[in-house]
Amino acid sequence: MFLRKSDQDHFPKPVEMTIVFLIIAVIVFTVIEELAIIYHWKHVWMVRLAWIAFCFDLFFSLEFVARGVRTARHNHFWYYVKNQRGWVDFITSWPLLLLVSGPTVIIMLYPQPTGEGGSELMNYLSILKSAKAIRVSRILRLIRIS
Repeated sequence: MFLRKSDQDHFPKPVEMTIVFLIIAVIVFTVIEELAIIYHWKHVWMVRLAWIAFCFDLFFSLEFVARGVRTARHNHFWYYVKNQRGWVDFITSWPLLLLVSGPTVIIMLYPQPTGEGGSELMNYLSILKSAKAIRVSRILRLIRIS
């Protein structure tokens, strides 16, 4: 099946609609995450939020790879990156996974012994608060999808 150059990064309609739903969900999630920090939610909820953030970041990173593979099959990867805002897909996925949620999950999986800075997870999350702006920028992807 031959696809127009401008459509080669698109998935079937149900998949695209799921992605749009998840983009909106991640924006709502970011607001909830901020409320959790402001209102000092219990540690167990903060850990759950960190896992959810990791899942979102992993999904969007894999989605970028899938779009890249799909366009590379047609030799249009750079067209996707430059002209179809694939760069937005990249900056809203891999940096968050590798620099924010991935390390957070590693810290949760391999905690420090009690008494040696037990709140490093919360300190780490507050230091990387600016990275949340990248998550919110996923709204830019809605522009690319439409």
